Amino acid sequence: MVQNFGELASHRLYVLTLFRHTLRNANRYCYSVHLRNRIHKVVKTVIWKHRFDKSSWTVYSLLKKLLFLNEQLTHGDVWAVWPMLTQFSKKKKPFHGSELATIVKQLKTDNPVSALRNIEEERQRHILARYINHQQGNNRLPHNIPEEYKVKLLLPMAMHEDAMLRLLKIQHQLNKGVPKVFLTHTSAGSSRIWFVRSALNKSRAQSKALGVLLRAEKKKSQKRLDALERCRQNAVWALEEAIWEQALEGDICSHRDVSRHLSELQNSVVERSHQTDSDIEPTKLQMWLNPIKEVMNMLTNQQQEKMRFFRNYKDEVLVNGGRFKMWERKSHLMHDRRVKRFKQLVKSELERVSPFLSGHDLPSLLNKYKF
Repeated sequence: MVQNFGELASHRLYVLTLFRHTLRNANRYCYSVHLRNRIHKVVKTVIWKHRFDKSSWTVYSLLKKLLFLNEQLTHGDVWAVWPMLTQFSKKKKPFHGSELATIVKQLKTDNPVSALRNIEEERQRHILARYINHQQGNNRLPHNIPEEYKVKLLLPMAMHEDAMLRLLKIQHQLNKGVPKVFLTHTSAGSSRIWFVRSALNKSRAQSKALGVLLRAEKKKSQKRLDALERCRQNAVWALEEAIWEQALEGDICSHRDVSRHLSELQNSVVERSHQTDSDIEPTKLQMWLNPIKEVMNMLTNQQQEKMRFFRNYKDEVLVNGGRFKMWERKSHLMHDRRVKRFKQLVKSELERVSPFLSGHDLPSLLNKYKF
């Protein structure tokens, strides 16, 4: 029986021998440590990558290049080695040509109608394949179905069944009553940004301005928190400098450690003491720590102002200002219109539905009544 060259012991022995000679020649004839390391890395990577390669021509060409590399190392021609290493070190860019990317690219062309038509055809093929698999699983269809039967007979039935499921889902949603309208929030640091959520402005229907506001406030709040953390870190070094300067002047302040002063800094931001700074801190400590204390006060005040602003916005604009009731009215109006269209669809159209008549099939009627 014919064997592949990769299974021959002589081939494996030759490759391993040539590999060892390459590493030894690199150590012997290369005086650059960087070049030696690069030769070791590239040769090991290429051999490991093609260890299961069954193409005789590919392996033959790689072995020839490895022989040429050894010859150049033996002759001391370093300038010929670098291009070979660069050639094998180049990484190929991954191919992102997925089916979705192809469809999106088609949408950007001069004929978007045909691209949308292709999307609809792909959706119909998916529904048909799911319908056939389900029916074959229940032994209602044979395994071999002519293509003409699939297109002319089974596709309308599959689309009708899918539209029936959509219709039942719509009926279930309408029976549940008016969609809920509620207040929700997202956290931005220590503050909460409140907004109204309903069926009219959720997920993709959310206002772009609201999304921009949420992202901007989260970034600003994170910047304030990062600045406060940097102030606490700087306070440690400022306190050490102040104690050192006092020690140079002969005033030892060993009983005042870093953690105590940091806690005093944080407490002074929220609760002001009745004592003055000169009564609490010596002059050097006051000179070093007061600038940091002022910055921390400013950042904390900004954060508290934002908290009060969004709390007042919730109470005065959303709840008492009528914004919440406005979305409730819109939800009731939307629900009433959907119920009216659904009743008209059931009363006027469902009796004459036929999966095989264009314009009278259920998917077309659902689109007609905006479902």
